[in-house]
Amino acid sequence: MPALAPHFTVIAPDLRGLGESDKPETGYDNRTIANDIYQLIQQLGLSSFCLVGHDIAAAIAYACAATYPNAVQQLVVLDGTIPGLMPEQAFQFSPNQPTWQFIFHAVPDLPEQLVEGRSVCIYRGFSLIKLTRKTRLPQMTLMNMYINIPN
Repeated sequence: MPALAPHFTVIAPDLRGLGESDKPETGYDNRTIANDIYQLIQQLGLSSFCLVGHDIAAAIAYACAATYPNAVQQLVVLDGTIPGLMPEQAFQFSPNQPTWQFIFHAVPDLPEQLVEGRSVCIYRGFSLIKLTRKTRLPQMTLMNMYINIPN
């Protein structure tokens, strides 16, 4: 994002329920969160915008562009799946499937109980698993890199 800032107004909000945002009981469907994004853009006085959605936000970005086609000038989605546009296999659980975390995080209350107070350790572990797959570096080399990452 810093590379884009000299050329664009970059807005990276915490989506509903994530980061420092509010955590209401309802409204976590793609259309509602897409509306949150649109309302934010309206409040900032912008009439149109380019939208990037990464990972789980890819489906939200797509919903925003589909719902507000006159406002979204350009859409970029990456590293995510979009229900209705992706093959059904992308949404079926398999222990070897790289998107298993979607199923895990859909279990009510379990992820919060397991992650609370240990999020840095867990997400570093996710990163280590992905690095092992992508780099083919020996597990011990990556483990040593992981252990030496400052908090």
